[in-house]
Amino acid sequence: MEEAESKLSDRVQMRGTVRIGAVESLAAYFISKSLKAFKEQNPDLRIQLESGLCPNLKDGVLESHYDLAVVLDEEVKHPHLKALLLRKERMVMVAAKEHPLVGEKGIDLRCIEDETLILTEKDCSYRNMLERLLKKRAVEPRSVISFTSLEAIKQCVIDELGIAMLPEMTVARELENGSLCALDFDHGELALYIQIIHHHKKWLSPSLEKFIELLYEKK
Repeated sequence: MEEAESKLSDRVQMRGTVRIGAVESLAAYFISKSLKAFKEQNPDLRIQLESGLCPNLKDGVLESHYDLAVVLDEEVKHPHLKALLLRKERMVMVAAKEHPLVGEKGIDLRCIEDETLILTEKDCSYRNMLERLLKKRAVEPRSVISFTSLEAIKQCVIDELGIAMLPEMTVARELENGSLCALDFDHGELALYIQIIHHHKKWLSPSLEKFIELLYEKK
């Protein structure tokens, strides 16, 4: 019905409700500026933004709870989802500036056996990816601390409680001011992508197309 009204109208009005899902890191560090511009351009549009984990966001799109979702995950391949790739996001292993591994070249995975890993909650895409890699190489960290909050994870690393692997955009400020340092920990298997997903049969309204356009400008 919305598609028919849009095509019959001489002037498309950006009204109604747009329901967007996003992982926490992207909601806080990637889409906020695009969302602000979108709201300013479309004051009559009602925007609902919810954060969640990638599996829940995918289910939400499939069940039409979200019009679209912005995820940070391995390349999404699903028969009923269309994925629009925005960019590859670099993952960085961070530590406090006084940590003994800071400045070391080519840190081996085995070094993690002597470390405390500070991880995000279970089912987080980058936690899953790191745990798979460690299991594949038969590496087990000395201990694990888990938080749902990115800010809590960063503060614990700053306080020298352990090390953490996070998307680079979430620690850019701390790396710049020196409160955190990036370790020379680069493994090709640790690759995640910022993607927009929507149901493959979903009609994209002019408002959704405009929001997607703003996200592409952001990348």
